[in-house]
Order: sequence, then structure tokens, then C-alpha cells
Amino acid sequence: MTLASLRSRMALALWMLRSRGFHWHVADASSPRALSDLRRAARKNMHARWPAMLRPLAALLAVLFWPIGSFREATTLCNAADKATQPGDLKSRAWRAALRGNVPPSEFGSYGLWRDGAPPPDSWLYMTESSLLTAHLTDRSAIDLTGDKAGFADFCSEHGSLAVLPTLAIYANGTAARPFETGHPPESDLVTKPVRGTHSKGFQAWAYADGSYACISDATDIQVAKDRFGQHIADQSRKFPKGLLVQPRLTSHPDLANLQEAGPPVARIITARWRDKRTEVIDAILQRPAPGRHLLVSGGMRLIDIQTGRTRDVPEGPHLFPAQINDCAFDNLTLPDWDRCLVELPRIHAAIPGQAPLLGWDLIFAPDGPTILEANTTIAPYFFQTAGQAPAADGKWAQVLAEYVL
Repeated sequence: MTLASLRSRMALALWMLRSRGFHWHVADASSPRALSDLRRAARKNMHARWPAMLRPLAALLAVLFWPIGSFREATTLCNAADKATQPGDLKSRAWRAALRGNVPPSEFGSYGLWRDGAPPPDSWLYMTESSLLTAHLTDRSAIDLTGDKAGFADFCSEHGSLAVLPTLAIYANGTAARPFETGHPPESDLVTKPVRGTHSKGFQAWAYADGSYACISDATDIQVAKDRFGQHIADQSRKFPKGLLVQPRLTSHPDLANLQEAGPPVARIITARWRDKRTEVIDAILQRPAPGRHLLVSGGMRLIDIQTGRTRDVPEGPHLFPAQINDCAFDNLTLPDWDRCLVELPRIHAAIPGQAPLLGWDLIFAPDGPTILEANTTIAPYFFQTAGQAPAADGKWAQVLAEYVL
């Protein structure tokens, strides 16, 4: 490592320290003023929370491990991207962007920053910084409420009229904290998941047939008789601090059936609540699971027009991951009962106690109508920017965050 590059890494380490140890994009003199002000104010606002004794460790991570990690990520990007559309120097360009401005290589590729005429790196919201910022700006009361899947379902039912995925039972510490209403599980397909959890850890899908449940979401090949199912989930609940809940496994509305894989497509809808309490839907995307998957991992996606609920056209130009946004199964789709989502989701968001500028809702459009799965307070516009190939910072994402920071 040369002296010049070491100086560059030390400068980036300073930015890292000011953002509680996480990499933020480093803007330059040509950066959009509003977004530069937002990033600077957010770093300053959060600086006091970073423990002083850990700052040398953060500096070490920034100076030494970020170049190594970003090089490996750039290599993975090139291996995964469509060889027919990626430029020959994609790897070096993605790595240079990481070293010069803390642009993650995966996002450099997904947003098409390698294309001629692409919006400059400074105009995008990056996943780590935006997730950190939304978490920081959201009060603990809102985080605790949305994090409790069973409790939040009750809250949504109380404050809105959209269907909510019901909780059939809860098991914690090896016992039934909330037993099945009839004393035994229904003879239908089910899912189990942690009461509190993220990144789908602990999720399992179960298919019912001939008096037993078969786990179909992983390679365990577990099969449990109906009269033993409750005890099996009770035993599994010991692995999770708040236990496991049991819910029905939904299928798609007939209008979206062509997008169903092992699991149904899910709409991710973003609502914003401004300081004057005005609350509205500001963005939406429809995503399907990858073939054979029950959850949204590397599946196709398409932006949804907020006014009409229709899938939007694919952005022009070559894409590194064409299968993600060029899937023709999304063409000319309209989400059923979309108008109800525009009314009911902001209504529930408005009722959430404490400060919560942005919420990311996950909904399934089931045969009986839109059904709320959950809401997230720590969100990033990665999928929205990937599908639209346009920076979310140009719209209301950055505007509402800036209102709470500046």
C-alpha cells in the first residue's frame, strides 16, 4: 500500500468513525447539495453514540479490511453478472469507486453506475448508510412494536381494515404461550417463524397431507405427525429468545398466480410520515421468490406505479442482472385492491407511537385481498434503485429523511 493510498484510507477511516463505524459514501464538491447536507448532518448527529474505546478498531477496519472486502465483492459482482452486458473493466471500476468514495461494488453494479450517462455515485442512497439512518431516526417504541410480529398484527387490525396474516399459536421456552384455538393445529399448510427475527432466520414452510406436516422450505426432510406438531414447534422454540409463532401459508390472488414459485410474490411498500403528521405511500415494488424458493431471495422484481398499482416499464439500456427486472411475467399487472393499500397503510403508520419517518411494509395479495405480513423500520432503497435504475435520492426518500435530520 502506497503512502498516498494509506492517506486516502485514513481519510475514509475518519468518515467511518463519524458514522459509528459504518461506511458512508464520501461526497465531493460536485455532489448534490441537499444530499451532501443530509449525509454530513446525519454523521454529526450519530457521532456521539460511537464508543471512543472502539475507534482504533474502526480505523483499522476502514484502512485495511475495506479494500480487501471490496475487492472480493467486486470479484463476486463480475462472476454473478451477465457476461454479455458487463464492460471488460467492470471489476476495476467497481473497486476504484469503493476506494475513492465508499461505493459498495455490489451496488455499483446493481444500479448501473458503470453505464454511460448514469447518475453520478453521489446522487444515490446506499444500503448501509440508509439502513443505519432509518434505524437511528426511529424511536424505540416503534421498533419494538413492529418487531413483535404477533403484537404488530393485533395493532394493524385495530387501526386499519386490511387483512393481517393471523397468528394461530405461539410457542416459547418449550411451552405453548398462546395455544391453538381448538387445541390442535389446523389441517392446512402452515409457516413457522420467530416472534422477533430478521433475514428469515428460523423460517419454515409446512405442507399438510395425510395427517402430518412436511417441511418443504429446506433440505431437512422433516415430517411431523399432526398430534406431535405442537410439541415439535415447542421444542424448536427454545432456540429463539422470544419463541416461534405459527401462521397459515398463503397463496396468491389469481391475477398474480403466474408469479408464484414455492412462495407467493410479495409487495414491498414504503410509507413516509412527515413532521406535520402527513402520511403517504411514496414507493412500491413487487418481487417474486427465485425458482423453488419460498422467500424473496434473488427473485425477479418490478416497480409499481403509486397512482395506478400497475407494474412499470423496464428501464432502457443494458443491465447486469436482466433476469431480475426483465421478467415478462410482470408485464401489464395491476395489484388487486391497490386503492385500499394507499389509504390503509398510511392510516396505520400514522397511528404508530413515537417517531417513525419511514416504514417498509411487506404484503401478499391473497385471493381474499391484500394481507399484511409485517413492517420494517430499518429499510434501504436497494431493490427500488435496482429495479428503477434511478436514484431514490431524487424523490421523497431523501426528502423525508432530510426533514428529520437537517
